[in-house]
Amino acid sequence: MKFQRLNERLLICLFLLFIFSFGVYFILSPDLKISYVEYRVLEQQPDLTFDNLLNGEYAKKYEAYFTDQFPGRNLWLRLYLYIQKFTGKTFLNDNYYISKDNWILKKPIEKLPKKEMDIAATNLNEFAKFVSDHDADLFYFSLPHRDNTINVKFPPYVKKGMGLVNKEYFLSQLSKENMKVVDIRKSFIHRFSKSELNNMYFKTDHHWNILGAFAAYEEINKVLSREPYYVANEPEYKMTCIQNKKFEGSYNRQIYMMVDPSGEKLCLSMPKDSRFSKFDFYLGDKKVQMQTFYGSGLKSGNKTITYHGLYTPDLPEINIVNHNVKNSNVLIIKDSYANPIILHIAQHFHKTTVFDMRHNERTVEQYMKGKDFDAVIIMYNDQNITGNMYKFN
Repeated sequence: MKFQRLNERLLICLFLLFIFSFGVYFILSPDLKISYVEYRVLEQQPDLTFDNLLNGEYAKKYEAYFTDQFPGRNLWLRLYLYIQKFTGKTFLNDNYYISKDNWILKKPIEKLPKKEMDIAATNLNEFAKFVSDHDADLFYFSLPHRDNTINVKFPPYVKKGMGLVNKEYFLSQLSKENMKVVDIRKSFIHRFSKSELNNMYFKTDHHWNILGAFAAYEEINKVLSREPYYVANEPEYKMTCIQNKKFEGSYNRQIYMMVDPSGEKLCLSMPKDSRFSKFDFYLGDKKVQMQTFYGSGLKSGNKTITYHGLYTPDLPEINIVNHNVKNSNVLIIKDSYANPIILHIAQHFHKTTVFDMRHNERTVEQYMKGKDFDAVIIMYNDQNITGNMYKFN
């Protein structure tokens, strides 16, 4: 009996010690600002006020804060993912499927609300009129998103996604009166086999690799080469690949790098005459070296590299001056799919301005006032068809 009571007391003491240690660790450990894995800002400790306490807002915010700052949170989340995989769950975290040959596929998107697509199309049509009134040409290049293009199958019981249906509807709502609309995916389907298309995208990231990006540049080049201000100046290219870094794909990072990324093509396609390095580069008005924003992760000491480190990060404003071309200016409005080919397009203009709407407080129309552009080029992937990136004014 005494031995049993001793065991019970010992268990109680160990439990209290665990709770106390856990609490001390939680209080003393610094709060994380962001989750690199989830790519989002984490909740911070809320302010305690009488009003917040009375209306229940403090308890709600503290619960979110405790969840985000839970000690060993990443370890527990990673363990939970492995449990899901071990038990045969189709979509890890209800979002990502891993195929037998290590493709990470995002859960197929559903039908987007027609109203949201109509608003985006209307905004783009109005912006096209704005650009036309400023004596510039507008080109809208719909870039083939990886999940709308690759040929990797989900299990037969998974419902087919509506990504292509959404895209086709959106493009059908665009007015051709004041802009040139080009669906790059159509040329991809005609030019390349299924296996070739798969080879043009990363397995563990939602972007294309340089093979896909450069093929898109070739199609863009065909369209723009018909314009008088576009200088045809095509060099010989060489492919350079790196082997000494581990690729951190965006999808793979979301599932704590569960998939081995070896075999991903970490390559650049650069002119043999090194013309890109002779451009002048500016972040806004500040002059910088090319490596500051293009291929910034190649020479870093990190053993890993991301899509943005391999090519270009998403920056508010980039200005590129090419002294080999005179008197032609272009404004590029883009999402991250355009990042690998910004320099390739810049070689055909005197000044190339890259404007990312996601990172600017100004609207595009505000930015364009008082500036002279021969052309405005929009390059969005074909899943990017609603939302704030279509709020041009």
